[in-house]
Amino acid sequence: MTTRRSRSPVSPPRAASPPRAAAPPPAADPSAQGPAAPGSASYQGPSASGSASYQGPASAVPTVPASQPHAGTPAGGPSAAGASAPASTATSTVTVFDMPLEQLRTNVARALDLLASVNALLPGLLVLAPGERRHAARFRVGEADALTSVLDAVDAEGSVRFRWPRGSAPQAVPTVSLRDGLVRRVLLGQVQDSIAPFENNLNDSVFVQTTRVRPQILAAYSAVKPHADASDSVASALGPAVAFYGTIARRSAVTRTRPKVAPATPATPATPAAPATPARKGG
Repeated sequence: MTTRRSRSPVSPPRAASPPRAAAPPPAADPSAQGPAAPGSASYQGPSASGSASYQGPASAVPTVPASQPHAGTPAGGPSAAGASAPASTATSTVTVFDMPLEQLRTNVARALDLLASVNALLPGLLVLAPGERRHAARFRVGEADALTSVLDAVDAEGSVRFRWPRGSAPQAVPTVSLRDGLVRRVLLGQVQDSIAPFENNLNDSVFVQTTRVRPQILAAYSAVKPHADASDSVASALGPAVAFYGTIARRSAVTRTRPKVAPATPATPATPAAPATPARKGG
């Protein structure tokens, strides 16, 4: 006969001991803390250049252009730091080649207005003939500083005289007017240097877009032109293209049939005749 062992009664759970009081944090050592961040209440470092309390040299603090964000600041401003997109999200860049056509039309209209405003800010700009532009004087890189030093030296000496126009009587160097003209050249050159890359990029973009569409449309022109004889609607729609390219074809034909004038051949100088040999006397 199997005897079962009786289980011991389950002891009641112990009462939870009260939590221990947390130890107070150690007092912070002021000497161990780093400098407070600029802008905080405890920051006591030098203020930014331009403020009322700034006493350092102005050249010690670099000037950040308004169009560029400060170092450490996101391009979208302070709020862009907390609103950064996840790494897996791809950011697509809209260009003039793929933006909606209505947006491009609006942007071009605005750009033309801005260019008109820039033109109004610089009245009296000159237009040179091709020959004048080809032979016009140009500054080398750094030459403006070199020319400024020349005027500085003339002012420092005080009695330099030069001949201008060349060959005229000696006269004092008009450093005031020359310095004014030099500064004007430098200022206008800044605008030129800013516009030149934009102009090059715009020209190249126009060339690329022309290459993308022109050959295909000309192939379509060759394919649809034979249908103009049998359809009045096709002939009417194609009329401007026929007139345009027909004029070009006629001009090319005239150029091909024009007689070519051979360049004049310089006359060959006549060879001088040999001197006559005197006849011998018979002996």
